[in-house]
Amino acid sequence: MPDWQFYWNPWHLDRHVCFAGFRPDYCRELLKEGTTVWLGAPVGRRILTGDDLWLYRVSFYANNSRPYARVRCRPAPGGSEVEVTIGLRAAARVGAAVWFGLAGLWTLTAFLAVVRYGQWDGWWFPLVGLAFIGMGELLFAGLRWLARGDPDFLLRYVRDRLAIRG
Repeated sequence: MPDWQFYWNPWHLDRHVCFAGFRPDYCRELLKEGTTVWLGAPVGRRILTGDDLWLYRVSFYANNSRPYARVRCRPAPGGSEVEVTIGLRAAARVGAAVWFGLAGLWTLTAFLAVVRYGQWDGWWFPLVGLAFIGMGELLFAGLRWLARGDPDFLLRYVRDRLAIRG
């Protein structure tokens, strides 16, 4: 079961480093074999350039808050060092930063305006900003709750495909 940061922190990353007995290019091929770009396999992958693989669990809740596993395979003596980082894609983290940044800016500006100008009949304007922050957190946590089993699923997939023990 993921910890509280998985549910409430859009910038949380969970890193795992393992060792595989295969060359890095062969590790990437093994991981690609069991995935799909569209539909048809339990694990999907993003079409990206470079050596990183971005894997996700194919499911009915195709939302921007589902976790992705970025897999990097680097040469190591006798095989490969496999780094699996589970978290949101960069675009989703930027979206969360924009949402919370604008809501925080609204809240701070509204609060300072009420205090500075003494317009106490507008006391509820800062509360609107806090409501947007709270709504964003609850929506994110709810969507992550749907994906609560995905990190273990993705890590197990990588370990099974690369015959990693432990």
